[in-house]
Amino acid sequence: MTILSLDISFVVRELTFEVGEQKILLQKERELSLVLCARWRFFSYQGGRLSE
Repeated sequence: MTILSLDISFVVRELTFEVGEQKILLQKERELSLVLCARWRFFSYQGGRLSE
């Protein structure tokens, strides 16, 4: 799960910049999980890989 953690950390940093004033979301694991989930699906879809 080390690789996954590193990936999440990288995504979290990106989200911090993108979310801006809503950095508080990063402090809530549940909401962050939902954001990462949607984010992951968006990237997968954008990349052309639909992996559901």
